[in-house]
Amino acid sequence: MLRDNETTPGDKFFSLSDHSIWSSNEQLDLEADKTSSELDSEVSSLALGRESHESSKNATVRKKQRKRSEQVGPNKHSINPLDTKGLQGLQWEYSKDDLTLYDNGEKQPNPVSLETIYQSIMEHREESKLESRRTQVACRKMQIHICRVAKTCSEFTTRMEEAETRISHLEDEAGSHQSSREAMEKQLEDTQWKLTDLEDRLRRNNLRVLEVRQVRDVGDPCG
Repeated sequence: MLRDNETTPGDKFFSLSDHSIWSSNEQLDLEADKTSSELDSEVSSLALGRESHESSKNATVRKKQRKRSEQVGPNKHSINPLDTKGLQGLQWEYSKDDLTLYDNGEKQPNPVSLETIYQSIMEHREESKLESRRTQVACRKMQIHICRVAKTCSEFTTRMEEAETRISHLEDEAGSHQSSREAMEKQLEDTQWKLTDLEDRLRRNNLRVLEVRQVRDVGDPCG
């Protein structure tokens, strides 16, 4: 039976800080494995304890029913404390130890006692605690999964930012290469024009005049 001041690994779910949520992947994986294993083992032990308690309770109930069937006649009532349909039309009277009912003026011993009511309350309390632990396990696993997804998204965001930075550098380098290429193309055109001009000048300078014939002018007195 669980005590009120008992702490379990499932209670860690309500004491987590934001720092533990955004811890590193290694710490998150270790914490997830440890907490999940602890919570699973706790729920398994609680479930096994619950099953053993149910089996012992059913055996005790069957034993009491057989004993009461031997003591109580066929006209007596056997009331289930959680069954409200069978309690209609019955008058209740409380005493210090047992709960006695009257049906049509005939006093009958009732199997419902304060002990059975207390046992029902404790069983309901145990079931509530078990369901609470299971809910904590599910919530913790969900939180761990969400943290892992958040870490993965954060890593992808970082990688995307790094890729954008590299692409920006490549774009800048491509722009500088484009400017250099345009300058080199212009320089090549100027060089080709200068080369053409030098070839033309070289052709003109290589002209040679050979065997120039002297012609006497008739009207020239010196000729």
